[in-house]
Amino acid sequence: MKAVIDKHGWPGYKLVGRDGAHAAWILVQHADLDPAFQRRCLELLEQAVAAHDASPADYGYLYDRVAVADKRPQRYGTQFMDGKPQPIEDEANVDARRKAIGLGTMAEYKKQMIRMYGPK
Repeated sequence: MKAVIDKHGWPGYKLVGRDGAHAAWILVQHADLDPAFQRRCLELLEQAVAAHDASPADYGYLYDRVAVADKRPQRYGTQFMDGKPQPIEDEANVDARRKAIGLGTMAEYKKQMIRMYGPK
């Protein structure tokens, strides 16, 4: 993945199609042992989203993953631990931010997390 990023920047829709771009995001999203690489990719992904070449929702998930790793509040409420969302900045407006990037409400997401991982 690093070689692709070094050569092409973020592998967006134009380069690898929607499935390929999402697969690239999955790899980066779970590269928790390399937070510097995740931060670098976050910047590139943000630029790709602005150019309509990547998923805003993928950006939101990676933004939150990086923020939580950096011990900062997340913005979109995508990161949970022990059945509860990690701290969220301006929590009163999280649903509006989620909607803006194509995600459902926090209430819906919490239900989904419980269905997937069970209650804690």
